[in-house]
Amino acid sequence: MVFESFATNLISGGTALDRQHIYAYDIQGGQATLVSIASDGSEGNDWSQESDVSSDGRYVVFSSNADNLVMTDTNYSIDIFLHDRDVDQDGNFDEVGQVSTMRVNVASDGTPTSNGQSHRPALSYDGQTIVFESADSTLVSGDTNGVADVFVHDRQSPPPTSGADLSVTVCCDRAFAYTEGTMNGAFLISVTNQGPDTAHNVTVNLSGPTTVLTPTQGTCDPTPPGSCNLGTLAAQRPLLASRSVV
Repeated sequence: MVFESFATNLISGGTALDRQHIYAYDIQGGQATLVSIASDGSEGNDWSQESDVSSDGRYVVFSSNADNLVMTDTNYSIDIFLHDRDVDQDGNFDEVGQVSTMRVNVASDGTPTSNGQSHRPALSYDGQTIVFESADSTLVSGDTNGVADVFVHDRQSPPPTSGADLSVTVCCDRAFAYTEGTMNGAFLISVTNQGPDTAHNVTVNLSGPTTVLTPTQGTCDPTPPGSCNLGTLAAQRPLLASRSVV
């Protein structure tokens, strides 16, 4: 379970500030742990409240006015934070050096909020999805209604913010012909870079029988099973290679 308290004597050594903090409490062990802390264990320098916890107790979400829980917190606003109590996933919570805290009231590209407060976080059972309320208008594009909205932060499938994202598809270009125990035909191989950055030294390795490879760019080695060095591929650009099977 998790709770908030102004008490300064709930943990060994107490807390340095007379502020409202978030604690996780182990009912079986009878021990309280301060969780409104930075990744290095530093106590939050201002109040924290509105907590929720995942079903296994590993993740705790809360709102806080502290500006030392993550680096470069300069928006002077109430933010939503997620605290991971078991970074190395060994089942032992709150080990020194194995906790982390991240801000989750951010836009899809990771940009933090800049013009509004965030409140009332709620956490999914597995700790991967956070719902919260925010008056900030920079979390999504086109937010012009001038009132607080409800947002979902999904930690499972963040979009790429850098690097290249390559996909390969293979489709049938011409019909196959079967003659005396051999199969002849052709494939069309399409390599697409979904971005956002340019991909360099793109290589496609194939498997199968003898091939004749004809790329629209780059060079191919026809030695079975065959491979192609397609060079540089810009974002959002497809590249085709015809492969004949003989």
